[in-house]
Amino acid sequence: MELIDQLNAMIERHALYDAYSALVMMVSGGADSTALLHAFASGKLPSYGALEVLHLNHRLRGREADEDERFVCEAAAKLGVVCHPVNIDVSAYADEHDLNLEDAGRTLRYEQADRLLDTLCSTHQLPRHKGRVVTAHTLDDRIETFFWRALWGAGTGALGSISVQRGHIIRPLLSTTRHEIVTYLSEHGQTWREDATNDDTTRTRAAIRHTLIPVCEQIRPSFRRSLERTMDLAAADNALLERMETAFARDFTVERQEGESIILDARLMRTLEPTMRARTVRSALFETFPEARRIDAHHIDALVDSFDTESFSRDLPFGLRACLNYGTLRISKSHTEQSPQQEDEEHE
Repeated sequence: MELIDQLNAMIERHALYDAYSALVMMVSGGADSTALLHAFASGKLPSYGALEVLHLNHRLRGREADEDERFVCEAAAKLGVVCHPVNIDVSAYADEHDLNLEDAGRTLRYEQADRLLDTLCSTHQLPRHKGRVVTAHTLDDRIETFFWRALWGAGTGALGSISVQRGHIIRPLLSTTRHEIVTYLSEHGQTWREDATNDDTTRTRAAIRHTLIPVCEQIRPSFRRSLERTMDLAAADNALLERMETAFARDFTVERQEGESIILDARLMRTLEPTMRARTVRSALFETFPEARRIDAHHIDALVDSFDTESFSRDLPFGLRACLNYGTLRISKSHTEQSPQQEDEEHE
């Protein structure tokens, strides 16, 4: 199936957008995003309300990054699409917020995309809830993410890997392989930019791409489609479990004050087997304290085990404290804020 046909099928199957949607497309200049931009500008896909391009120069690769910016702006202009190049010092932001470069870059990209989407919806008088941020993640990206998570240890949800849609973010190329994208660009005489860091196998993702995936291809040339089905099944199973954990977290909560505290019925929690206990605790905890999403698994395990005791108390990261007595587990803001690193050091 050709790329345009794949995109049409994906957009229709998942109802990714409609004629009243404003689209902000994130274009780096690489093969994937260049192909996506060309396809959307071809007039062969379902109509949309408005489309503009966002390109972020992260100031990490000097002249090469500046050349990427020029390439994207020129490519968009040729296709009649407005391009918004944005320069951001990702390194400084990462240092300021104690993030790695990848997380910092991702956070800033989506912040900028949301701002542009707000403006685009307002300018064209399109409903904000129909606005979409379009990314060029491919099946190869999804597979690399699957292996990355599997190598470091992950549950069912994580092994579902990247999803076609997350909120207002859509990924219409997620069932398309990198080979199919390069073929499409070559057939249409389109050039693209290559990021040299993609070949740096000291980085885990690049090592997976250049070392692990070729071995999989040797064993089973069609492994991408087989693994795509495996990831789809894992994602579907996880969706069911998420609905269950959400229901348990709601029904087993005695009292909740967002950002302040949550009290769970320990007797009811005891009726769940450990895996569902863990999912329920995470669901209740993250709903009440969104910042706790980075909490380590050993803290969740301690909370799960606490339900089999008569009393329990423990300081948790992000300034939280858990106490179990009189048949309830209370997780609340403690008086002294602790960083995850400080708390881990205390419990070593």
